Amino acid sequence: METGIDQPLRRRYVLLRYNSGQDDHGAALVLLVEEGGELKIYTEEQWEAGLDESGREYLRELMKDWRGARGERVAAILEELAELSIGPLRTVESGVADTGKLMRLMEPFR
Repeated sequence: METGIDQPLRRRYVLLRYNSGQDDHGAALVLLVEEGGELKIYTEEQWEAGLDESGREYLRELMKDWRGARGERVAAILEELAELSIGPLRTVESGVADTGKLMRLMEPFR
């Protein structure tokens, strides 16, 4: 019988980019990771700096809503966000990451 102890840790994630303009100016990265039935949200240290007030407020409200997610709602949020391709908030990458990939994804957020 396998115990799973030697199995690598794998977590669902979505990496998003909010872009308030036509180029990369005014952009912010947001990483959402499922950890133990909760949704963890990581942002760049200065994520608000390049955004206008409406962009900052939009992302603040989204993150406020996401922070309360638990259980099945976490999976629903990740599934919904995994395919965004229209509008200011778009999916950069999504999937399931092992520990090594998760560490690479988190580099911009340290």
